[in-house]
Amino acid sequence: MAKVTDVIPDAVKERLGAVMEPLSKVEARIKELTDKLPQFSQVKTDQLRKYLDDILKRVKEARANVEKAFYDGIQRTFSLLNLPSKSEIDELKNKVAKIEKDVASLKGAKRRGRAAKVEKVEKTE
Repeated sequence: MAKVTDVIPDAVKERLGAVMEPLSKVEARIKELTDKLPQFSQVKTDQLRKYLDDILKRVKEARANVEKAFYDGIQRTFSLLNLPSKSEIDELKNKVAKIEKDVASLKGAKRRGRAAKVEKVEKTE
């Protein structure tokens, strides 16, 4: 089964990448600066670490918000196109599997019934 991301047009993926790439760069730069903190005096280091941690937290929240908004938009688009959700498809698969099992059971009962009739006819002859 294809993932949602497999059916997203490349242009949309590129736009998402254009938003996510700068966030990733900021996140990497903050981590880099955090690693260099021991080079500064302790007072400034503590203040700077707190500041960088706060920025990093905001970047991560921004990334999560962008991803959520993107996937919510995709879900709304699929809904407008009247496409079934994964849970609806799974529900249908389960129903089909149950029907197949019931049909197989009925076929087996029918075969057993025929065998019993043949056996009965053979005994009477």
